[in-house]
Amino acid sequence: MSANYQTFVHLVRPSGLLWAQEDHLNPGGFPTKRWDTEHYVRDVYEIAVPYGTPPGDYELNVGLYLMERGIRLAVIDPAGDTSGDNLALGSIEVKRPLRQPTVRQLAMAEDITIELPECGMTLLGFTQSVSSIVTPGHVELTLFWRADSEDVSCQYRHVLLSNSADAIVFQNSGVPGGYSTGLWHRGDLIRDPVRIAVAEDAAVVGEYRISVVVDGSQEESVLPLTAVMIAHESAE
Repeated sequence: MSANYQTFVHLVRPSGLLWAQEDHLNPGGFPTKRWDTEHYVRDVYEIAVPYGTPPGDYELNVGLYLMERGIRLAVIDPAGDTSGDNLALGSIEVKRPLRQPTVRQLAMAEDITIELPECGMTLLGFTQSVSSIVTPGHVELTLFWRADSEDVSCQYRHVLLSNSADAIVFQNSGVPGGYSTGLWHRGDLIRDPVRIAVAEDAAVVGEYRISVVVDGSQEESVLPLTAVMIAHESAE
């Protein structure tokens, strides 16, 4: 091979949302330029499932990419057609932990602790991957929730990206962590990753606010979280 490829194994929900991963710069510690057609390379991965990951079925996906160009190799099916850029190895079940982690073990970047007593839950904090993006681009936002009741009544949350005129340029709506609140137990800590993607023509240069609205909360109030700067690639 003419290039050294990197490899990844991702733990994802069936919807494709990434929860955990391990990447190898040289698969099996052996640069792919030195691979030949007469040997196999043993490449061992250990995926650490982060604290707060909800119980449920997940998938393990594998793929190869070129780090310097940021592109993945295509997967070719037996008919010679492209079938994506990763291969599903199989499914794995993440079970409910025998003991809930501590809030400190969640390793949140920002602790905000917003109680929603009418819902029976608390937004503990969040982690934000970057403070600025160049379109087209994205920011990874992870919310952290706590069940304060055996009957969490609110089901859906909406993550909003808004400009200075309060116009919404991005919205992600769903059940926190993809894990129905009807299954939460008092004291459960739930990790809720969200990918905020911004297309090149979806926003003008400037600062944008990220906030959360929880259906059924008091007056469905907007919970301000953080901000992100957005620029275009051609901007000076």
